[in-house]
Amino acid sequence: MRKTKLVAVLASFAISSGAAAVLAAAPAQADTPTQVRVDLGGYGSLTVLYGSYLGTFSTQISDGTDPVTVGAATLQQKLPGRSWKDVKTDGDVSDGVSFGQYGSRAKENVQYRVHYLGGTDTDTATTYSPSLSNNVVVRTAWDLHPKALCQARCRFYGTL
Repeated sequence: MRKTKLVAVLASFAISSGAAAVLAAAPAQADTPTQVRVDLGGYGSLTVLYGSYLGTFSTQISDGTDPVTVGAATLQQKLPGRSWKDVKTDGDVSDGVSFGQYGSRAKENVQYRVHYLGGTDTDTATTYSPSLSNNVVVRTAWDLHPKALCQARCRFYGTL
């Protein structure tokens, strides 16, 4: 009988301690939503000649009002008929988002977007949720030049 009472008291104590721990825990804080905007040389859509310089990617990550300076961002590309592929990553966006010269020349028809991977600001304990940017579309035209007047045949040269 003593064992039964002891077990009952210990079980009651364990249950009440567990409930108190659950009630004392702070509610889970929701992630702060983020917005990502990207352009290439100031444009969101381009049609240019093969090999042309397009500029560099400009990316802004914000929570709607203030810039987000924690976490990482990945540049993704999508070729026609293919799926999205990670091509360049900036592991620390605290100094701004930079992908170097990647994608700065027109070499093929392609779409780009930025995937912000999320992050937590240790100073404010704010957690930012992952998000995707708008798509930047690059259409590449072949750079062909007529070599001479067309008579019986036209002669072209250029890069295909």
